[in-house]
Amino acid sequence: MQFSPSVYEHAARVIGKSPWEVSRSADLLAEGNIQAFHLYHHAPVVVGHPVPCVMGGDTTPILDAILETPTGYVCCPAGTDQKMFMEKMKAHPDVMVRINMDPRPMTAKNFNAVKKEVDRVLELANNRDKVCIGTGCLPFETDPEMVLRTKEYILTKNVP
Repeated sequence: MQFSPSVYEHAARVIGKSPWEVSRSADLLAEGNIQAFHLYHHAPVVVGHPVPCVMGGDTTPILDAILETPTGYVCCPAGTDQKMFMEKMKAHPDVMVRINMDPRPMTAKNFNAVKKEVDRVLELANNRDKVCIGTGCLPFETDPEMVLRTKEYILTKNVP
């Protein structure tokens, strides 16, 4: 099983090891997680504590409840009414929004369709300060070259 590098970096910092060492030892990873638990006394959800809410599906109907948490990060999934979602987010300029692109053009290896999807999402972003673009999970068979070309295309758009 592979984890995000940040998982190893966090565990390594807590136990005074290198991320490389932790990434190669389940025992060190577990030790780091246990020490972090004792150090921070963290729980999955703490009432009144800002927690990132990253969800899938149509989250527009529950967006107001998510924003009451008060989170600092939300995801605008491809499967939601993204226009309505982003309209609601105008009242929350302090919250980071990840707008997910529809991943189908990328998996179809159709770069013109990818560019069209990027342009659609950038239009949704509407020069918002706290926004980023994502795709959600991409299937294993997604050509990495399509992801890199998408990144390069976004960079040509000169958006902040």
